[in-house]
Amino acid sequence: PRTQKMATFLKHDFSEARWKTAAKKNAFVLLGQQRYEDAAAFFLLANSLEDALEILLKYCKDIQLALVVARLYEEPQNAMLGTGSDNTMEYNICFKRILSSYILGRPYDSSDAVTGSLRTIRYDDDPFQSAR
Repeated sequence: PRTQKMATFLKHDFSEARWKTAAKKNAFVLLGQQRYEDAAAFFLLANSLEDALEILLKYCKDIQLALVVARLYEEPQNAMLGTGSDNTMEYNICFKRILSSYILGRPYDSSDAVTGSLRTIRYDDDPFQSAR
């Protein structure tokens, strides 16, 4: 019965505001029921990437899944800017923030969010050692 209800719900057009709102409400209900993966999926249906990533990182503690979702869900910046080739695409803030904060152990500097790049990180620094 529960899977049938979910399947019926998923047949709707989530590009419409009505169904985005319904998906977000259902995501909060699922979050309250500790069904974290389902809640993250419903936040994605509601076009709420940041909420979905927060659940994946905070409750599921799945950095890899959060990186994959961010990478797949976000559009490359070059596509928005109309520049670059397919092999030089820069991904948006969420992907970089997760990579920088959770993998490298450094806060992501979003002051240069559009043109910023992780290439500016010095590779001789150990991001996991505390400052002296």
